[in-house]
Amino acid sequence: SWIQIVEHEIHLAASRKQHRERGRYLPHRGQILDRNGTPLAYSLDNPTVVAETARLTDPVRRHEAARKLAPLLGMAEAELERLMTKKAPTVELNKKPITIETDKLDSLGLDGIRADLKPKRFYPLGAGAAHVTGFVGIDQDGIEGTERAFEKELQGIPGWRTFRRDAHGGRHPSGYERPAVAGNNLVLTIDEYMQEVTADRLADAVERCNAKAGWAIVLDPRTGDILAMANVPTYDPTFFEKFPVANFRNHVLSDRIEPGSTMKGITVAAALEDGLMRPETPINCMNGSWLLQGRPITDHEKFGVLS
Repeated sequence: SWIQIVEHEIHLAASRKQHRERGRYLPHRGQILDRNGTPLAYSLDNPTVVAETARLTDPVRRHEAARKLAPLLGMAEAELERLMTKKAPTVELNKKPITIETDKLDSLGLDGIRADLKPKRFYPLGAGAAHVTGFVGIDQDGIEGTERAFEKELQGIPGWRTFRRDAHGGRHPSGYERPAVAGNNLVLTIDEYMQEVTADRLADAVERCNAKAGWAIVLDPRTGDILAMANVPTYDPTFFEKFPVANFRNHVLSDRIEPGSTMKGITVAAALEDGLMRPETPINCMNGSWLLQGRPITDHEKFGVLS
């Protein structure tokens, strides 16, 4: 009577915890699209191999599972065995989803090993648009670039499903409780073709000039829309962990550069358009030095009168 009445809620909660499990499902992030609707980043379901530890307590069975999975996942047998002995009902063996065939996994006939479909992020232009798109982490959270800046709009709402566990640790679905809701799509002013060309030309220029780095931005002068933005060195957003952190920096947005002669063309164009000057109008360059509010502004050469 003590267990049934006084400690009823305690044992009921323990029983539910032991026999019920809630699986969390990541939503598909919204797509990142160029101005014409071409995807720059999108998500697809990809199998993640999961070990049900309660069904892998036998060392022989565990070793056999690790031996068969190692070549399929590209992991060491010892590392897989270590993961299978963790004190958790389920363990993800390949944290970063990779392309595997579920049929091939099923053909191995491994008890206690299953494949859960989880979204994986793909970037069609790869390194060519890395500093525009940025990238996501293992849990599909935006870490750099547009992925991070628009995280709330892209991330979506996770879903979950409840399972019942049997005496052998096997789990049986009891139905979805809440389906995942996909994130919103995001349309950029970027033009996919111009972005690809800009990235290629910039890489060629940096190599030809034997430069340490380079960056470029292409804008529509009528609207100010950014059509392309590229940096060298760059990185592959799908395998960002293989590149130095310094490569993630978007110098186009984060570095300040003195405008210098790039602004002179705009000033001259405005003067010509308003009829204040003509191409042959003489300009006194003050022998390369001009006082502005008591401070001298100097030219790189001491010019006198120029057209």
